[in-house]
Amino acid sequence: MPAGSPSLPELVLATSNPGKLKEFRALLGDLSVELRTLDAFPEVRLPEEADEYEANAVDKARAIADAVGRPALADDSGIEVAARAGRPTASAMARALSTALAS
Repeated sequence: MPAGSPSLPELVLATSNPGKLKEFRALLGDLSVELRTLDAFPEVRLPEEADEYEANAVDKARAIADAVGRPALADDSGIEVAARAGRPTASAMARALSTALAS
């Protein structure tokens, strides 16, 4: 980004996995945001796992957003990864993102 340009808004991903970062970049490539991972926020602690994938994603996104003061996005695709060829579902990501942005 050229000097003097306004910085892009940040979106924090609930991962330190480079593969997940690559997936999210591909899925969110049209958005004008800077994607950050948990590597940039080592102090963040994620909550214990719940019984449902969607609840896990929402809990993670909220915990990160609360801890770092930025919108956060999480997924928890669990066993469904194999059925989706490794891609998180768009609806689960959209629900987690809208919840994080609303908090």
